[in-house]
Amino acid sequence: GATLPINRPSGTALLLSLLFLTAMTLFGLVNAQSGFLHRQVLLNYRQQQTLLDDAQAALHWAEQALLKRSGPPWPVCADGCGPQTAVWLSDQPTPYPERQNGQWWRNSALPFGSARLSAETWPKSGPVPHALIQETQQLDRADSRVSTIFYRILAAGFASGDEQPAVLESIIAVPYRHPGRADDRKQWSALPCSASKAIGDAGRDIYPLEFCGRLAWRYR
Repeated sequence: GATLPINRPSGTALLLSLLFLTAMTLFGLVNAQSGFLHRQVLLNYRQQQTLLDDAQAALHWAEQALLKRSGPPWPVCADGCGPQTAVWLSDQPTPYPERQNGQWWRNSALPFGSARLSAETWPKSGPVPHALIQETQQLDRADSRVSTIFYRILAAGFASGDEQPAVLESIIAVPYRHPGRADDRKQWSALPCSASKAIGDAGRDIYPLEFCGRLAWRYR
């Protein structure tokens, strides 16, 4: 009988098949890499949001401790300050706390709920956020017995390592009434922000509370 011809694949068909398989392999690798990067970005976003939430909680805790204090202002540490200092002078212990790592914050700032400022329990597991308070300015009114202290508060939320924390900053004003001597803070008493004006000895309004509570905040 007659012999049937055998069709053999040409070199062009083999080359096209190889190129197709190579393209499909690269496409799969790109998709896998893209999925990994997407998951990594999502995890980083969630972690950053958690750190910001922790910093916000510490910021609110420190603000409320200052605003709800009924007695005289917190003493300010000017020299020989150590860990657990409640209130620092402006630019102390460093002008740029937001640039420091987690270990620095643990050693220099107050942990959330510290009895040194206002005892409270941190409700979450994991690293506890810290807050740093600096007194920046004292405003005295010559025509009244009211002085206002401005505080800069920085709060940091961080993970377990020494990486850069998420830092929030706010400026608050706390008005105080005093018997006439602005330099003797032991005789001062805090005025609540709910009072629109300070009341004088004769029962008359002597000073509208122009600054009280949170004035500004930002993410560092």
